[in-house]
Amino acid sequence: MASAQERYGYPDLSDAVKDPVNGLNAAELFDLDPDATSCVLAADMLEANRLAQRELVATGDLPAPWVPSGPVTRGQILRWLPHEKGPWNPT
Repeated sequence: MASAQERYGYPDLSDAVKDPVNGLNAAELFDLDPDATSCVLAADMLEANRLAQRELVATGDLPAPWVPSGPVTRGQILRWLPHEKGPWNPT
């Protein structure tokens, strides 16, 4: 089955065609610069805080991050359930 582009001669939907529809029109309406960087995190400060947090945990001045003690994802739960046939495992 031929695509609508092949059948009717529609132009290719390249990024140059889709960008105005997907946001550049709205940026123009709200007088926004789509190429401007609006929010930047200082990566070096973030990394420094991560290192400080690890040091505080190592010295005992800060509790260790929470770690789950059981299954969390669906796959983990399915592997954790008993494999016998029953209400939790109908197969």
